[in-house]
Amino acid sequence: EVEGLKLTSPATTWAVLGAVLGVDDLVVLGDAILRCPRIPGTSRRERPPLGTREELEEAIGRGRRRGLPRLRATLALARDGSASPPETHMRLALLRAGLPDPELDIDVRSGDGRFLGCSEVGYRRYRVVFEYESEHHPVDRRQWNRDIEKYRDYRAEGWEPVCITAHLLYRRPSEFGRVARNALLAAGWRPE
Repeated sequence: EVEGLKLTSPATTWAVLGAVLGVDDLVVLGDAILRCPRIPGTSRRERPPLGTREELEEAIGRGRRRGLPRLRATLALARDGSASPPETHMRLALLRAGLPDPELDIDVRSGDGRFLGCSEVGYRRYRVVFEYESEHHPVDRRQWNRDIEKYRDYRAEGWEPVCITAHLLYRRPSEFGRVARNALLAAGWRPE
């Protein structure tokens, strides 16, 4: 209850939306609930998550839920670490392209331990990260300069940043899958 208004918990809201939303949107919402934001370069958390995996599981089990199979499939895909819907969509697209489950919220450091940056999605083992470049990146001069420097520093330490735009991710998903696969293959990944 907030100021006399009865509300549902984030987990219950997610479960109720199982009858309405598609799998990708439910995964985005599940990721947002599970996310425990971290200060990049540290292990310090900014706040607790809005809910836990156990709370999501309990919400599925309460009452008669429409969309139950979708909720179960979604819960299996939900992760902590995704800071935005495009990051979740990128992760799901990598899985659909037959690539391994990527890590989220990856700190990249130099050989001497200096923090170079934090990347949304990637494969530490292969030193490949995927950077979602939203529309504000090129028009925000500070952000654009930080990104260019970060990618230069990454490459100097043997990391390969792969920049992804909304156009590639949403309008050309098979091309995104090909780009991602080629980056991983070039870094030494081999399909099983």
